[in-house]
Amino acid sequence: MASTKIVLVGAGSAVFGVRLISDLVFTEGLRGSHLVLVDIDSERLDMVYRIGTKLIAEQDAKLRLSKCEDYREALSGADYVITTVARGGAGAWLNDVRIPQAYGYNYAVGDTMGPGGLFRALRTIPLVVDIAREMEEACPDALLINYSNPMTAICRAVNKYTSIRAIGLCHGLQNTVRRISPRLGLEPSEITAWASGINHFIWLTDIVHSVTGEDLYPKLVERAKKMPSEQPVAYDLLNTYGLFPSGGDDHIVEFIQYYTSHECGKGAAHNIDLNYVEKAVAHQKQELEELEKLASVPSLRATDAIQGTAESAAEIIDCLSNAKTGVFMVNVPNNGRIPNLPAEAVVEVPGITTPSGVMGVQVEALPLGIAGRITACIHEFELMVEAAVHGERRLALQALLINPFTRSRVDAERLLDELIKANEPYLEQFR
Repeated sequence: MASTKIVLVGAGSAVFGVRLISDLVFTEGLRGSHLVLVDIDSERLDMVYRIGTKLIAEQDAKLRLSKCEDYREALSGADYVITTVARGGAGAWLNDVRIPQAYGYNYAVGDTMGPGGLFRALRTIPLVVDIAREMEEACPDALLINYSNPMTAICRAVNKYTSIRAIGLCHGLQNTVRRISPRLGLEPSEITAWASGINHFIWLTDIVHSVTGEDLYPKLVERAKKMPSEQPVAYDLLNTYGLFPSGGDDHIVEFIQYYTSHECGKGAAHNIDLNYVEKAVAHQKQELEELEKLASVPSLRATDAIQGTAESAAEIIDCLSNAKTGVFMVNVPNNGRIPNLPAEAVVEVPGITTPSGVMGVQVEALPLGIAGRITACIHEFELMVEAAVHGERRLALQALLINPFTRSRVDAERLLDELIKANEPYLEQFR
């Protein structure tokens, strides 16, 4: 068992924070580890800390837990730094969707591409890059594990502007397997899926039965033909390109403008809910109320209340700390792993934990129609990175102009100025 120091920056993302603590508590190979919770929101931080203390006590876990409000105080000697930061909170997220909709940018989630992804990147990239630069001094050999969005742009910025090793993790493929398993009459554990692409826009290249090895793609194609309304966007893309995109339709439409165009009733024809963010924010508020109750009521057991997992972080840390081998979906520099995408791009591919770190796996080239759209996204992400790091309005405008939602140069400029004004407290680099 390894004694490992893990720093979670953004512990006030409370659901993730308590799930990560739960994962660590139940990971035998990480007994004796030290988890430092960091957040500038002292109330949220304290809530997660109190729940974590409960979890550790209930399980008699050999896990040390501490907290602080400044990540600079926490990084010294860290082995792993996890980022789940989102500057601006719910208010900024709502603006990322509501303001662009007035200019004809109709998307649901708004945390990856287009004006929503751009401004989340402008708010978040400088912070994560600052964390990585501080790591260069305090813990240069540590691995940065990023969960913040837009994943691709943030990981690219860290790779481009710092020497810190970084990977990005997302639960997209796991959720897709859970989503399609009942459609195929199987349990999630009975499906092995292989995928590649970019975050929130990966494509399942293989879907097989975990025991028999049966190719499950024919059954999924038949399901798409019989029940097209079950997941209209993903099934339409399956019929068009021959591969199934991972993720919910609400995320996928950020990458392809057609499905929320006027021709498709602004998403109505494909069951896209443009009020997604409002509902997600309301749900988050409810979750926080439940967590505060859990933290405050001594009789409530945290072990019984915490549902779900923080996904792969604890498993990967366990593998890397204890010389175990595992396969996980990771966001890493491409360097030829997907042959027909730019080498410098950050891509999402299967990765293997090795004594040298997490190594992305070489996969096959994607179909040209898919690779073409992804390549355009990669260039948009590169412009986001440059605009965020250098604070250049001209580059932010270029990122908007390359996005397929943009139909008017005049509207793009007006939208850009309105969003810069709405995000003024979080855009120090533009002052």
